[in-house]
Amino acid sequence: MRSRTIHALLAAVLALASALLINGNSYAQQVAINQGSRAGSPSAGVSSSGDGGGSIEASVTVAYTSPGSTPASQTVTSSAQVVQVPPSCGYKPTYTGPEIAAIYRQEPESFRSAPEDAPGLKPLYSDWEDHAEDTSGKWWRSYCNPSVFPDSQSFVKAQHEFNSNNPTVIWVATDDSPPAPHIDPATLATTVWEGASIPAPTIDYNPKVGSRQATVVGFATWIWTTNNTPRRVQIQATAGSTSVTVTAASTRLDLSAPDSEVDCTGFGIPWTQSNDHLGTNCMIMFTRSSAHLQDSVTPLDASISYTATWTSTTGQAGTLNPLTTTTTTTIPVAEIQTLNTRPTKQP
Repeated sequence: MRSRTIHALLAAVLALASALLINGNSYAQQVAINQGSRAGSPSAGVSSSGDGGGSIEASVTVAYTSPGSTPASQTVTSSAQVVQVPPSCGYKPTYTGPEIAAIYRQEPESFRSAPEDAPGLKPLYSDWEDHAEDTSGKWWRSYCNPSVFPDSQSFVKAQHEFNSNNPTVIWVATDDSPPAPHIDPATLATTVWEGASIPAPTIDYNPKVGSRQATVVGFATWIWTTNNTPRRVQIQATAGSTSVTVTAASTRLDLSAPDSEVDCTGFGIPWTQSNDHLGTNCMIMFTRSSAHLQDSVTPLDASISYTATWTSTTGQAGTLNPLTTTTTTTIPVAEIQTLNTRPTKQP
C-alpha cells in the first residue's frame, strides 16, 4: 500500500513538472524555442509585445585614440550611441491564475500540502490560491536565451546563476510591470564590440613625384597613418544594471599590394627631411609600375587588427574576437627609365 502511494505521488510530481514547463530542455531545444519566439519591434526593457523577449537599449560611448605623428599630437575622438542588446535571461508570461489553480486542484492533497523542506515536492506556485480567481494577471516563468551565448557551457553557467538568485516563477498583476530582463556582461561586451564602427585607417606616403604624385619602382616608399586612424579603442556600455568596458588596441599597420606585402612594426611616421635620418617602421617597395593596372594606379590595402578585452561591474572579464579594419588607397607607381650610352671618338 505504501509503495502504491509513493508511486502515485511520484506520478503526480512528474505530471505537474511537465504541465508547468519546468526548465529541463536541452541546450539545442532551448535555442530552437527562443529563436522561434523572438519579438519583432524591440524597445527598452521588455519588448513592445510584452512577452518578455525583444531587446534592451544599451547606452554606448566609444572613444578612439589616434597615433598622430608624435606622442604629443595624439587625438581622442568620442561618440555616443544607443544599441539594441538581446536579453540573456529574464521572465516570460505563462499561465493565468485560474489555469494554475485548475492544475493544482487536480493533484493529491499530499502533494499540495507537502512540507517546505521535502526535496522535489515544494510547489513552484506556493501562493497559487491567492490568484486562483485572477484572470487578468499572469504567472511569469524564468528563462535564459542560449542563442546569445557562445557555447552551451556559458549558457548553463549563466542559467544556473540566474536561477540561483531569482525565483523560478513570479506573479505579475495586470497593472504591474514585469521584472526587467537580465543582460549577461559577456553578451553586452560582445554585442557592442561586434557592432562598433571603428574608422578604417587612412594613410599617406612619400615620395610623390611629378603632377601625378607617383612613387617609384624599387624605391623604399614610406607609409604612415594619418591622425584619423585609431590606435586604441575604448567602449563603455550600460544596459540596466550591467556595465562593461571594452578596451582594444593595435600595434601595427599591415600593407598589401599586387606585387608586395609588408607587416609593419608600427604605424609609420611622416617623411620629412628631419625624419629621414631617423628611418621609419613602415615602408613598402613596389616591384612593378602601375602602367598595366586599371587607371594606371596600384591599389594598396592598409589593415589594422585590434585585439580586445572586457571588464564589467560584476567582476567578470574576458577576451573578444579580433576585429580588422581595412581601406584601399590607389597610388601611382612610376618606373624611371635610364639610357646608357658609350662615348665615341668622334668630336
